[in-house]
Amino acid sequence: MEGLEKLMKFEIVKRSFIECVLPQEDYRSFKVENEYNLCLTISNEKYLIFVVTSTSNFVISEIRLAIDNIDHYIPIIVQF
Repeated sequence: MEGLEKLMKFEIVKRSFIECVLPQEDYRSFKVENEYNLCLTISNEKYLIFVVTSTSNFVISEIRLAIDNIDHYIPIIVQF
């Protein structure tokens, strides 16, 4: 997950990823955070993207709990 986080620091990588997932959104409005090396979250004021590389039950359960508590974001899950 750390490697993916480092890649997202490159503007071309972050831009390409955001444009694939949400082509209408400005990639510069998104910030990237590493969530305990379990997944990345990429968010702006409207969207919260969970980027997972594993489909372990723990990670999926944690994301489900988070989504249940989100009221002002549109959640998106991407398996990388």
